[in-house]
Amino acid sequence: MNNTIKNLILVILIILVCCGIGFFILNGARSVKYNKEAKNPIAVFEIEGYGEVKMELYPDYAPNTVRTFIKLIQNGYYDGKVFYGTDDTAVNAGMKLEKKDEYSKDSYDESGNLKEGSVPTKKESAKEDELRVSDLDKSVKPFVSQDDEAYANLDASQIGTEDTDYKVSISGEFIANGYNKNTLRFEYGTVGLYRNDYTQYGDSLISESYNSGSSLFFIETKEDSTLNGQYTAFGKVIEGMEIIEKLHELPLAETENATQGAIKNFAEGSYPVIKSAKVETFDVNYGMPEYNKAFDYNAYLSQLLLQYYQNQ
Repeated sequence: MNNTIKNLILVILIILVCCGIGFFILNGARSVKYNKEAKNPIAVFEIEGYGEVKMELYPDYAPNTVRTFIKLIQNGYYDGKVFYGTDDTAVNAGMKLEKKDEYSKDSYDESGNLKEGSVPTKKESAKEDELRVSDLDKSVKPFVSQDDEAYANLDASQIGTEDTDYKVSISGEFIANGYNKNTLRFEYGTVGLYRNDYTQYGDSLISESYNSGSSLFFIETKEDSTLNGQYTAFGKVIEGMEIIEKLHELPLAETENATQGAIKNFAEGSYPVIKSAKVETFDVNYGMPEYNKAFDYNAYLSQLLLQYYQNQ
C-alpha cells in the first residue's frame, strides 16, 4: 500500500515538473515571437510635388522625443508645415509658411499713404511656429495673439491665455545632457531634433541649450559625427531618401556673411510643403509626452540689461 502511494506521488510530481517545463517553454516561445513581431512606429510625410518619406522611430533610444513627435503628428501639427532650409549635411523641417503682401516704395505718396490701385507683391517666408501646450494637449485652449489674423474670427471662449498655453520645449535625450541610453549615431538618413545653442550668448546657458528642442527636426544627408551625443537622434528614413537628397539641392536664399555649417533657408517659392503627416504605432499608445516651459532668451537678455544698468 505504501509503495502504491509512493508511486502515485512520484507520478504526480513527474507530471507537475513536465507541466512546469512545458509552461516555461511555451511562454519563452511566445516571448520570442512577441519580440520578433514588435515593431517601431513608422511616420510617413507626404511632401507636395515630391512624394512620401517614411521614417522609422526609435522609442527605445529617445522615448520622450518619439512620444512628442507622434503626438504632434496625430494632432495634425505638421500638416502644412514646410522643409525650410539646409546646412552642409542635413535638410531641416517643421516651420510654417508665412505669406504676406508687400508694396514697393513707389506705391506710397509723399505723405506715406498707399496710392490707389497699387498692386502688392506676394511674398512668402518660413517662420518658426513656437510649440505650445495646446499643440500637444488638445484639452488646452490655444492662445491667440490679437495681432494674429485668426483672432478676429474667434470667440473669446475659444481663446486661452499665455499662462495656460505657454511655449514649451522638451529635455534633450543625448549623452552630453546626462542621458546615456541614446547611442544612435548621426548617419545618412538619421532624423534628429533641432535645438538652440544659447551658449554663443552666455557660457552659463548650457542646460537651456540642451533642453530647448521642440518641433523642428532635420534629416541627415551624410554622416555628421560632430552631432553624436550632442543632439537627439530619434529615427531614420527607411524610404524616400532620394526625395531628401533632391531637397538638399534646392536653391537657397541669398544670405550675406553666411557662416560655414549655418542653416540657410530655401529661396522664396522653393519651400517644399508637408501635405500630410501620419504615423503607424501598431496599436501602441505612447501617451502624452513630458514637456517644460520654454526658456525665454529675450526675457533673459532684458533682465541682464536691467541688472547691468542698475549696477552703474
